Parts: sequence; structure tokens; C-alpha cells
Amino acid sequence: MPETLHPLLERQLRRAQNQDGTIDEAELIKLVDGAYREGDANAARSRHATKLMSEEMLELNRALEEEAEETFRAIISGVDEGVILATPDLQVEFANNAAENILGYASDQMVGNTLRHFLPHLEQHSGEQSITATHSNGTELVLLLTLSPISRSTKPHVICILKDMTERYLRERELKATSDRLRAVLDNVSHGIMMVDQAGEITAWNNRICDVLHLEPEFMEQHQTLEAALQHGVAPQLENNAARTELIDYWRERLSAKQPQSFEQHTSEGRTLDVSTQPLRTGGFVASFADISDRKEIESELRAAKEAAEAASHMKSEFLANMSHELRTPLNAVIGFSEAIEQQIMGEVPDIYRSYAGDIRTSGHHLLSLINDLLDLSKIEAGKFDLEEEQVNLGNIISVCRRLIEPTAEAKNITITKDAAYLPPVWVDERAMRQVFLNVLSNAVKFTDPGGEIAITSSLSDVGEIIVSISDTGIGMAPEDIPRALQPFEQVSSAHTRGHAGTGLGLPMVASLLHLHGGDVRVESELGKGTTVHLQLPSTRAMPGYVQVAMLD
Repeated sequence: MPETLHPLLERQLRRAQNQDGTIDEAELIKLVDGAYREGDANAARSRHATKLMSEEMLELNRALEEEAEETFRAIISGVDEGVILATPDLQVEFANNAAENILGYASDQMVGNTLRHFLPHLEQHSGEQSITATHSNGTELVLLLTLSPISRSTKPHVICILKDMTERYLRERELKATSDRLRAVLDNVSHGIMMVDQAGEITAWNNRICDVLHLEPEFMEQHQTLEAALQHGVAPQLENNAARTELIDYWRERLSAKQPQSFEQHTSEGRTLDVSTQPLRTGGFVASFADISDRKEIESELRAAKEAAEAASHMKSEFLANMSHELRTPLNAVIGFSEAIEQQIMGEVPDIYRSYAGDIRTSGHHLLSLINDLLDLSKIEAGKFDLEEEQVNLGNIISVCRRLIEPTAEAKNITITKDAAYLPPVWVDERAMRQVFLNVLSNAVKFTDPGGEIAITSSLSDVGEIIVSISDTGIGMAPEDIPRALQPFEQVSSAHTRGHAGTGLGLPMVASLLHLHGGDVRVESELGKGTTVHLQLPSTRAMPGYVQVAMLD
């Protein structure tokens, strides 16, 4: 029997062999046919088993893929960055919650749409890019985006990772705007400013520092140290190394103080710098430098001018005082002799000479009054006017002054009314107060036309100030002329005042005497409608225990 027979055929031949070794062909055919049938059945069963196994493997593979997909989606859904999965042609297949929040669209609104629909400025290349987009509510977005190709289930995809940088961008833009404004302010201030760290490095400065220290901007860019700035800014003219070192050491010591300080320092060029330093909590300090050379020169000129003006004022006061004393002695004699002639003490004189003597006496008294005013004003300006204070009845002083001025008022048919009752006793210089009221009443009579009226009233302010007001129906003056009327030797000149002579000492004397008492004068006036002068004394001048009757209502 050949050795290469198929085992199945060999087995069937043995089964069909007779005892004598011959082959029963009919049996052999039967056995072979059965074997083939059995083989076909086994093959069919094998194919069925293989099919079932293949289906199970496919189902298992699908289950694994679904589990992997679910795990993938669960992972990327929980990250803070927006993640969008798309096909290579940028059709969106998946978007996580963060992407929905960033863009404002639900996932089902994005899936199936192209990525460019939501990110129109997207550039289709791998890597990081910054783009702008629009939120679903219309607000502008600034996004940092990374586009990367990936392979899922052997299929190519593109994954897009989004970061919302809008708030950071707005903060940075606001910070830059604030920084630009601060830089603009610092560059336009008159002081040079620099910030120095612990190591002596200049970390920030404004443009003005170059002007103040006479440094080039390129120098500040190249030598950003305090040492170099001082070497070139405050000691450039010192050729002596020892003097230069001493000056630099002095500046360094002053600038390294631990407390805020301000000082003035001269440079080797002769300029004067005003320096202020403010230590920083992190170490180092901020220093400001101002070139005050011009200001110092002006201050020196002003000081010299002030001293000259004070000397001139002192000389004027001395001159007025001396002249007043020198003039009063002969003037008193003139007045005395004129009175003797007028009263015919030494014998009878013609009436014409008596009239002349009366005119001389009147003019002499007027001149003496002017001299006394000049003397008092010069004393006040020199601070040598001493008040002789005592308790006086202010109402009585007003009444006396009214009686003294009434003859002049009656000559012009001017009525003077007084409604100044309940004035409390005051602690003042009686002579000074009499002069105050006489000056104001004299002005009122002088500038009031015949037939006019003058009213004297009084009141107490809410804080207890004593106020006496004298109003007239005279020619008045423009409000802008009132300050001039309160200046010594100033007269308001107009068509209304040309017929009224005077020295311009009345109201200034009133103001000065009231100021000595801690009071003040206030003038209200209008052209053609009269003037009201308010004379005010502080509440401290009123004697305690006296109350205005009107305050008890």
C-alpha cells in the first residue's frame, strides 16, 4: 500500500478489506461516500462555528469601540477647554460642554455644521492661533485655538481645542490703556521720576527725567543704573575724582533713606534740584526730581523786592508820622490865632476879617483831621496803633456821631434816621469807633444829593456778630469800583463823583480800625441808587449778659 495515501482513504481501505486481503469494492465505495458526506457535514458545522465566532468578535469589537467612544466623550466633556471633534473637511461631529458655553451654541446645533460657521476666521493648519469670533448673543470673543489632526477607528479626524481669552484680553487692554494714560501723565508732569530697585537698577522712568538730569534718552536705555545716572546727571563738571566721589556718595546716602524725604540739592552745574523719595515695600524707592533753579532765582528776586517794598513802606510810614507831627504844631497855632481873630479876643476887627478867620479855622480843622487820619493810618500799617479798649455803649457813640454830622446834613436838607436800639455794650476803643461812624456818616452826607435820606440800623447775626448798617440814597457806585474805594488814597472817579472832593482815606480808615477790633466792613452799592455800609464787630466784643430784644421773640 502506497505510503502517501490520504489517512481518510487509508482508513476506509482497511475497513473494506476482506479477510483474504482483497478489497470489497462495493463496500469501499459505500464507505468513501459516507466519509465524504461526513466531511461535508463537519465542514458545514465548522463554517457555521466560524461564522458565529466572527459575529461574536465583531459584536465584541463594536462594544469595545462604543465603550472607548463613551469614555472619550466623558473625558473631553469634563475638561475646562472647549473641545470640538470634526472631520478633515471641518464638519463638526462632537462638541463638549465647555465648547457650548464658550460659543453659546448647543451641541446639536453645532453637529453637522462646518466649524467655519462658528469660527469664520479659523485658519486650517495645525498649531496654535488666536482668532476672534462672535458668541450666539452677539458679543465679541477672543479665542486661543489649537487645531490638531488625529486618527479614530482608523479614520482621520481634526480636534479643535478652544480657550476663551476674552476677559483676559479685556483686562490686558484696560491695563494697557491705564498704563498708557499713566505714562502720558508721567511724561507730561514737570518732575522727572524714576523707580529704583534694591540692586540700584532703574526699572522705570519718565521722559522728563532726561531733561531734569540732562541725560540723553539713549543713555537711560543703555545705562539703567542709579550710579550711572548720578555720575552723568549731577556731577558731570567735576574733574576732581575725590570731589565727584564725595558728591555721588552724598546723593546715594540721601536717596537710600528708609523713610520718605524731600531735600534740595545743587548740581555741579549750579542748578538746584528739588528731590523727593518714597521707599517701596518691596525694596528700592521712587524718586522725583524737579529743576527749581528758575524758581529759586525768582524767589530771590521776590525776596529782594519784598525787602525793598518793606523798606519803602517803613520810610513812608516814618515820613508820614514825622510830617504829621511837624505839621500839627504850626497848624494848631494857625487854628488858635484864627479863633482869636474870629472871637475878637485882642480887640474888634472888621467883619470881613472875621469871615476870613472863620474860613481859616474851618480849613485848619479839616487839614488837621486829614493829618490825624494820615498819622493813624501810618500807625496802623506799621503795627503801632494801640487800642485803648474799654466798655462803651455803642448806641451812645452812634447818637453822638449823628448829632455831630446833623448840621452838615441839615444844610443839604438830608434826613438822618436811627433805628439802632438794643445794641449791647461793647469792649472797644471809643475814639476809634467814633472815627469809624463819623467817616461813614460823612461819606453818606457828602455823596447824597439834597433832600436825600440816611438810615442807621443795627442787628445781630446768627453767630452773635454786631452789625451796624448805614444806608444812603446817594449817587452810589458800580459794584466793580467797591474794592478800589476800600484802598487808601483811591477815589472812584465818574461823572457822579467829580463834584465831591476827598483824599480817599475814609473807608480805608474804617476798614483798618474795624480789622484791629477783629471786625470787618462790607459795602453794597449801585449807581444812582445809593450805598449801604455794613460795619461788623465779632461776637467776642459784646459784653456778656446782654441780649438783643428781637432775639427773644
